[in-house]
Amino acid sequence: MDRFEFSDDYVARLRSNDSETWEHFDGYFRPRIRSKFRAQFPWEMVDDLSGDAMVAVIEKIGQGEPRNPACLAAYVFQICHNKGLEALRRLTGDRQFTEVDWNLLPGSGKTPQQDVLDKELAQKVEKACKKLASRDRDALTGVFYDGRDRDEVCKEYGVSRDQLKMILFRARQKFKKEWGRQ
Repeated sequence: MDRFEFSDDYVARLRSNDSETWEHFDGYFRPRIRSKFRAQFPWEMVDDLSGDAMVAVIEKIGQGEPRNPACLAAYVFQICHNKGLEALRRLTGDRQFTEVDWNLLPGSGKTPQQDVLDKELAQKVEKACKKLASRDRDALTGVFYDGRDRDEVCKEYGVSRDQLKMILFRARQKFKKEWGRQ
């Protein structure tokens, strides 16, 4: 999809209800909004959320928003984000969210096929890791899988941050090499 630069004139035409401009606006944003919601919500919710977002955007444009027309796309997507958070609050009993935990959504559970693919991927990762030296494997899993603080890993190995950086770089290179062999 091509990117469009929005101008003062474009937003003014929207506010004056120019039909060609509204057709362009709808053709430009509707697929993007649907795509955003499709990636985050069950299919049965996408049309309602997209419609709610478009109505909110139309109302805001009629009220003189956004003040900076160059930010129109960001403004539209922020409204979509807010609509998504509202929907999530409705689904989960009005808990407050600033970030979305997509696993809480109905219909977002993994399919049996996804479970099989996840297991296969885990087996491939485990197989590649087993071929690494224990120090490399432990450094990689400690930092990237377990999310341990790098300073803590440095103390454990008795190395500086620069040395750990090199250990991780080489371990990643070895992992990629083993991964490519599978």
